[in-house]
Parts: sequence; C-alpha cells; structure tokens
Amino acid sequence: MAKKKEAVAVRTSPTPEEVWAYLQETGRLMREWSAAADQRNAETDKQIAELRKETTETDKQIAETGKETRELREMIRELTAKTDKQIADIGKEIRELTAKTDKQIADIGKE
Repeated sequence: MAKKKEAVAVRTSPTPEEVWAYLQETGRLMREWSAAADQRNAETDKQIAELRKETTETDKQIAETGKETRELREMIRELTAKTDKQIADIGKEIRELTAKTDKQIADIGKE
C-alpha cells in the first residue's frame, strides 16, 4: 500500500496591519449599523408622534361625540315630555268638547 501524503496547514498569526485593518472594518460596520439604527429609531419616533397625535384627535372626537349624544338625549327627553303634555292637553280638550257636545245633544233632545 502506498502512503498518502497529508497536507499540513500552517497557521500564522495575523500581522499588526491585518489586526488594524480588521478593527477598522469592524468600526466602520458598527458606525453603519449605528447610523441605520438611529435612522430606524427616528422613523419610529416620528410614527409614534403621529399615532399620539391621531389618538389625541380621536379622544377629542370621542369626547365631543359623547357630549353631543348627551345633549341629544336631553333634547329627546324634553321633546318627549313636551309631546306627552300636549297629547294629555289635547286628550283633556277632546273629553271636554265631547262632554259639551253630548250635553248639547241631550239638551236638543229634551226640546
């Protein structure tokens, strides 16, 4: 059998220039990532501010709608009370007129 030759990998330590280049590249990447994160944070802050503004406007509209609803309910109560009184007054007037008419018919019948 023939013996196979094995390749021997020789490892060498990086040179100071290679270490410096690696550190510079790492720093550059960190600055890029930081800038990208800052931009995303700024966009998120802008979106949050817009949502807060919309929420405030919505809360204001809800409050106004609630006030209008209360006012409309009060108007309905007042109109219902007024209508009920008018119906009662008309009913009383009809009863009085009916009684008066019945009396007049009765008086005519006696003649």
